[in-house]
Amino acid sequence: MATDTGSGLDDLSRQGKALLAAESTVCIFQRAITELGGMLWMTQTAWRLLWVLIGSMEPGNYVYYSMAEGARRTGMSYGVTRRAWQVLTTHELLRLGYDTAGVPLRWRLSPYLCWRGRPWKARVAQKNWDAERQLTALAQSWDNGDQTPG
Repeated sequence: MATDTGSGLDDLSRQGKALLAAESTVCIFQRAITELGGMLWMTQTAWRLLWVLIGSMEPGNYVYYSMAEGARRTGMSYGVTRRAWQVLTTHELLRLGYDTAGVPLRWRLSPYLCWRGRPWKARVAQKNWDAERQLTALAQSWDNGDQTPG
């Protein structure tokens, strides 16, 4: 028994599922991108690098390549690319993650800007992003003082 009532919705649904299976899908948050567009500190090279990072990020907004690879992918020199990375990291659009030994492991794009992964995990990632920032600020303000007893 056919379920298609002639509306074409079943065929459209199949096409949509096939597209999602064949291509990676990234959710771009419209308000964040619009606000970012008005920021004077966002240079042309930072935009170029940002779009390359968004286009190549893994689920969870992770990017697993170096600044040198970013330069190769954007076609810009290493120095120009490094300044673009600094713009993105200074303004909390990108963070460098370290492994347990303190070795740089991967980059992560802000989940407030875009998201690649299951949609319902975006909000959890946003909360974790804020918590990481608060922990970093707390760690930087921590006064160890003199650790010797009495």
